[in-house]
Amino acid sequence: MSKTLVQIISDTLKARKGERLTGNQLATTIVRENEKWAEQKKQKSKNPIIKDGGFDEMKAQVQSEIGSNRPAIEKHPHLRMTEDKPRRYYFTELSDEEEIFAVENEPPGNTEGAYSEHDLYPILAKYLLESHAILGKRIDEKKSKNSQGKKGNQWLHPDLIGFQVLSEKWGQTITALVQARSDASSRLWSFEVKKLVNRSNLREVFFQTLSNSAWANFAYLVAAEISGKGTLDELRMLAGQHGVGVIILSTDPETESTIEIQARERVEVDWTAANRLAVENPDAKSVFEQVRIFHQAGSLNRDFWAK
Repeated sequence: MSKTLVQIISDTLKARKGERLTGNQLATTIVRENEKWAEQKKQKSKNPIIKDGGFDEMKAQVQSEIGSNRPAIEKHPHLRMTEDKPRRYYFTELSDEEEIFAVENEPPGNTEGAYSEHDLYPILAKYLLESHAILGKRIDEKKSKNSQGKKGNQWLHPDLIGFQVLSEKWGQTITALVQARSDASSRLWSFEVKKLVNRSNLREVFFQTLSNSAWANFAYLVAAEISGKGTLDELRMLAGQHGVGVIILSTDPETESTIEIQARERVEVDWTAANRLAVENPDAKSVFEQVRIFHQAGSLNRDFWAK
């Protein structure tokens, strides 16, 4: 066997440039397309299950070895791994900076499966509602007045504001008690959405999220893909310092979105920062108006949140 497994991984993914393969898919492809290599590997194996087994046994062995070769894969100049579950592998000749530029400037529909950042908003809203009972509303920064001048509103707008009603299923006694104590019966969430986060943009997008979302009870950076060695570890360090959480948003119906890093709750909303957002942006003003109506009248306008 002249080639190492990492070289075979590179060749396999290079032939499928642009595709993301899970460890299972990658192992399956490698064994199918490298029959002689797999047979030699099988014959040299000291594991009787592998030596006497068939395709499935060899595939499982290769998949395990892909995982154990993670350090070598991370050092390869053109191989990347995502941080979602299951982890996916892909080949690119772009640098981290070039990859971010390509992703952010790729026209929707340019390639099969391509999507824009705006395509992620309804996916996020659906996930929040179904998994966490959070009502999400898009905040369109293009509607802002920009009264602060050029770049005066930079990093002011989150992509979505979430409203979580805690008291919807409470009885009258507990609802009245909470009101009397001035305890919270709802929470506000704020979300900044990105297609890709890697080492080249992680600090920028993290602090953008901190700037436009830290006023809320919970602030989250949402990414459809997180890739690169140490990216998630760096995000965990920053999250520990500043309390911003991270969600990996799945665009594949067969995989689930996950809260990868829990946000730290801010007990009190920063209403000064919320007012700054509401004054500039009508979408944000409408959200806060609906929150006011709920707390004053106890009624929730679900039609507003559904649009």
